[in-house]
Amino acid sequence: MISLRTPLMAIALTLVLGACKKVDTTLDAPPLAGFRTYDVIPIAVKQLPGGAGFVLPCKRAITDAHADYAQFLSNTGDPTVRIDYATLPRTIENISFAAEDVVITDILPWGDGTYILAGFGRQTELEDRLHLLIHHVDASGNTIEPPIRRFIITGSVLARNDDLNELYRTTALVQRTANGDLVVAIRYEDDNHAGIRVLRISLSSGNEALTKDFPLASTADHLHALFMRANDEVLMFSDTTGNGSATHLLVTSLTFGASTVTSGTSGIITMDNAEPYDIFEADGMVKVVGRSSTADVLTPFSSMFAHAADAGNAAHALTIGGANSAACYAAMSSGGGSLCAFNVFDQPVVAPETERNDRFSDLRLAIVSNGGAMSNERTILTAEGARAMGCFQVNGKTVVIGALHPFLNADYLHAFLLQVGE
Repeated sequence: MISLRTPLMAIALTLVLGACKKVDTTLDAPPLAGFRTYDVIPIAVKQLPGGAGFVLPCKRAITDAHADYAQFLSNTGDPTVRIDYATLPRTIENISFAAEDVVITDILPWGDGTYILAGFGRQTELEDRLHLLIHHVDASGNTIEPPIRRFIITGSVLARNDDLNELYRTTALVQRTANGDLVVAIRYEDDNHAGIRVLRISLSSGNEALTKDFPLASTADHLHALFMRANDEVLMFSDTTGNGSATHLLVTSLTFGASTVTSGTSGIITMDNAEPYDIFEADGMVKVVGRSSTADVLTPFSSMFAHAADAGNAAHALTIGGANSAACYAAMSSGGGSLCAFNVFDQPVVAPETERNDRFSDLRLAIVSNGGAMSNERTILTAEGARAMGCFQVNGKTVVIGALHPFLNADYLHAFLLQVGE
């Protein structure tokens, strides 16, 4: 239950979080300086370069397996323009794709007010051929230069993840090198095999891409993230074989020469079913937060490392919420450690469906040291099921953006933006 000192804030939050809820004004107010909600269904959030705002890839319906548009917010949280993926060109390098066979899975701010959209297209009428698709557009979705297509496999299949967003396992993730090339990782599968293909593509020449393939042990294994370091090293986060049916998290270092893609050192975070939810770099160290799960008990973790090979040795399970399940979905650098946003659930065991449709967990912030020690823990929202997707510093204030279930409605989401008070 949320307590409020300011009557206007009490009224606003009561309307947002459920008019049938009683607001207890006798308790101390939570440390909120601002709170807004948006009638969108977000699956991720990214901050725009230079602190110019944010972009949220969104679904049209919670049951969709893909994003349909990207919604932009100003740095004060005001909605601005959006990119509707349905308006993108579907005839690319002489192949025409049906609208239902094109899926955009990542958006990369290019730094000049334009954006790279990465995804895939399937030729369902011709051997279910899978192609990587790249669009370069402005903030309204207008094409800057002709889109790019790269063939991946025939006989592709689509399956959904049993996770928070229930998106397709087939996905393309994109980053940018220092000299302006694209690095793309696309996960693919057919009836019997799954793998990841990494490509470096030059937008300036549009010529042959450098490629390297990484087979996955199971068609259920995921590509979780692609991260570009300040030194142009690329880190790829994917599933690898773990204990029994559980997976572990593999961190692979990739470097790109003039004509080669080289996989360098790698490390394994050996927590069961570990999933990274936020990755950033500070002071030459990569910091990863996420959660692991064993028998439907969720445990948050962090890892900080200078080299991929050390990712596993630097991983720490984080203790918050006592015996109840908890997860860390977002973080940012703070004073040599990390300011982490946690969801602490009201029970020890949290099945995937319960985690997706959570309406009762607490949203907490805490500082996590590089060694995994916790301090300055604060509860921001109590029993509201608000899940952070990103933590940011805006004008000296901590801003958290995420997803919020309307009260007693498991079939919809809102986005929220809150500013933490002093």
